[in-house]
Amino acid sequence: MMRRCAREHETWAASASGRWTPALSAHTARCVTCADVRLVTEALTTTGAPMPASTDPAVLWWCARYMRRLRIVSRIERVTTIGRLAVAGAALAAAGSLVDWPAALALIERPSAADGRVWIVALPVMIAITAALVRLLRWREES
Repeated sequence: MMRRCAREHETWAASASGRWTPALSAHTARCVTCADVRLVTEALTTTGAPMPASTDPAVLWWCARYMRRLRIVSRIERVTTIGRLAVAGAALAAAGSLVDWPAALALIERPSAADGRVWIVALPVMIAITAALVRLLRWREES
């Protein structure tokens, strides 16, 4: 249970302003509650930042709305990024399904056997890579 003192408010005001009377200093030396008030008040006022005289409620309301908007935008960006990654993965899977994999493996095993089948493998892969790069560049311009 916290004990109260009749001179607690005076101690707080003197600590905040730095103007002590001899009688109040002597009282603070004897009173545990006022000594705690002095310790806490001096610690809070010596942070180097000036205490604001008063804060306009409209400014606080605007800051709160702005922070809320930033949180919402952050959530939306997270969802759209996940969606874009899913679309890119689906596009790569679709491009992979267009590849003639037996021909591609034959080209890897025997590159000299590359007659006209190189384009069967290379064209869908090049189209997918180009589309992914164009989309990535547009996405960077939007951000």
